[in-house]
Amino acid sequence: MGYGVFFAHLQQEAIRRGEPLSVLLSAAKDLGVDRVTESVDRLPEILPHVTEAGMKVNIVYCVSRLVQGEDLVRNLQAAEMTAKAGGSILMLVPGFYENGLTDEDALRNSVPLIKQIVQACRSLGIHVAIEDYGGKFTPYSTVPQIVNFLDAADGLEFVFDSGNILYHKQDPLALWDATEDRIVGIHAKDLALTGREEDSVLTPAGERLYPTAFGAGALPGAELCRRIAKKGIVPEKITFEHDRGGAPDSLEFLRRSVAFFKNRF
Repeated sequence: MGYGVFFAHLQQEAIRRGEPLSVLLSAAKDLGVDRVTESVDRLPEILPHVTEAGMKVNIVYCVSRLVQGEDLVRNLQAAEMTAKAGGSILMLVPGFYENGLTDEDALRNSVPLIKQIVQACRSLGIHVAIEDYGGKFTPYSTVPQIVNFLDAADGLEFVFDSGNILYHKQDPLALWDATEDRIVGIHAKDLALTGREEDSVLTPAGERLYPTAFGAGALPGAELCRRIAKKGIVPEKITFEHDRGGAPDSLEFLRRSVAFFKNRF
């Protein structure tokens, strides 16, 4: 039972290095990373590689606005595909705004559909969750928004993304305190305040942050590891994520991130 990583990060690194994908998957397994996270749209493409490498799926995410009937159908199908693939968490990425849509509109439109997805996932034996999203066009990016969204949909759970909250200058420990009873998974991601401009990512406020290994950036990494361990979240529910696919070296970021966790669990 090992940690997880975003499949796309390893795939991008294989392309960057000009090496077979199997080499990167094997290298991840050697680090104790044998689970992958990927979008529902890419599951059919990646599952043969995952199976061949002796790895498993942990989290599947589904991007949709979740404001209309076809979005509900899409997410119900995603729940079935997650369960069939052996995943334990379906992560919804709902509520992207259109111009003029308010937080209240997004909640009103999304929550009735989410409640139906929660029921479907319960029957399949999997969790359904949202994360704190790094963009500004969602109704669940800041701590108060996240709490409101979770409170509005009974049974909806939370994937704590440790890095995304930094995009909004929110306190990651305050987010933990506000959501701890709903946390079922972790996206272990850190961001630094300095770095190479070509590797930077822009926050909604137009400021620059820089991808890095977990524990090497602006997060209180040791304290977050302590809290994750205390809550009893197992490695398979922890997925390492590095913005921009881990530029400039996904495998090295992964190696350092795993080492930081292993030294503190």
